[in-house]
Order: sequence, then C-alpha cells, then structure tokens
Amino acid sequence: MSYFSELFNFADDLFIMCGESDGSMKTVREVLEEFGKCSGLKHNLANSSCYFAGVAEVKEAKLSNIVGIPVSALHVRYLGIPLTTRQISNHDCRVLVE
Repeated sequence: MSYFSELFNFADDLFIMCGESDGSMKTVREVLEEFGKCSGLKHNLANSSCYFAGVAEVKEAKLSNIVGIPVSALHVRYLGIPLTTRQISNHDCRVLVE
C-alpha cells in the first residue's frame, strides 16, 4: 500500500465543479489522470456521475463523454443535504444541525 492510498483511504466522495466548456471537462479528465499517476489511485467510473444545471441534454452527453463519466439526475443527497440547483431551505439543513 502506498503512502497516498493510506493517506486518502478514508475519502470516498469527491465533488469537482467546473464550467460547461469542453476545455473545462478536458481539464477535469487530465487532473484525474494526473492524480492517478501521482498517487496510484484511480477513480471508479462505475460509481461516478456528472451532474449538470442549465445545460442542454445534447451538450450534457458531449461533455460527459469528454471526461468519460455518465450523466445522472441531480436527485442525490450529500451529508443529508439535497444537491439541487435551487436555493436550499433551513429545513433542508436540519439534518446537519441535528
């Protein structure tokens, strides 16, 4: 086991946010590849998803193909908080307070 895999063994979620350009998605792909080369770790495409807001479906497919990660609907929660394109409410954050 390498130093990096020991160091990052606890991390199983990562959110990368970027613009909707081809260049942004290529940069994400390159960063993931470079991280893998440096650390010996590799992202799991089977457990990865691209989420888009305000982007046409045709463009979503093109951008997700660039990075090699499938598009998914944004009906997920992270740390109990819904990930959404709308402003979250106090009620949405209640789980964190509790």
